Amino acid sequence: MPDQTGIKKPWPLPIPKWYWQWQLWKLGLGAYKGHRNDPKMRPPAPARIPAWAWLRIKFTQTGKVPKPKGVVMPRPKPVMITKGQALIIVAASQDGIKESPPNSNRVKYSAWYGYVGPWCAMFYSWLSHALGLSFHYMSVPAAVLDARRKRNDLTAIERNKWKKVKAGYGVTYNWNPGDGIADHIGSFVKWEHPGSSFWAWEGNTSAGNDSNGGEVQYRLRYLTNVECFIKQAGIDDKIDQATVLKIIAALKGSK
Repeated sequence: MPDQTGIKKPWPLPIPKWYWQWQLWKLGLGAYKGHRNDPKMRPPAPARIPAWAWLRIKFTQTGKVPKPKGVVMPRPKPVMITKGQALIIVAASQDGIKESPPNSNRVKYSAWYGYVGPWCAMFYSWLSHALGLSFHYMSVPAAVLDARRKRNDLTAIERNKWKKVKAGYGVTYNWNPGDGIADHIGSFVKWEHPGSSFWAWEGNTSAGNDSNGGEVQYRLRYLTNVECFIKQAGIDDKIDQATVLKIIAALKGSK
């Protein structure tokens, strides 16, 4: 029967109650310490112990699912997600990372990019690069200009087309509506109130300074502050979630 991992185990679920005391007795644990296999201490259990119980004893000792003879244990099916969803997972793994010293713009994303300066676009570039995507900018206005001209595999999605936006798409902000110049960029996650407010992962932000706050944070934003969204080529391609976890492990501690 399948359990929460989706892997078929060679024992029934739920496991019969008698098994737990029998296991302790068989292994000489708990109340049966020093009385392993003592027939006088044998708890109530079937006279003939089924084969699955012996297999589970081995599982308890090794942590590995034993393979019964003649039975092929199926591998769990891969969980496929979009690279945009993967980008959000990687972004979340960076939560709370700050530049050091404060107000220096010195952080692992600017070091990776090779330029010390406001790093919100560098953070989105770093996330994209981790997943084999092509977004590579340190200037948010330049990224917006290229997206609106459909250059460098970028496509702009204007505010009135907000229904087309998906997880992981870039979202650029303009804190001075009307000047047409984007000030900041983040990674769109999901709508809080569709067509009004949404959540995004952002680099170089804080509650006290939206565009140069020096930290990776999860922010609630509003469509009225959006200059445009940016879709990059390949963001909707599929990737195995297990591969994403390996990517995060490889990135852990990167400078």
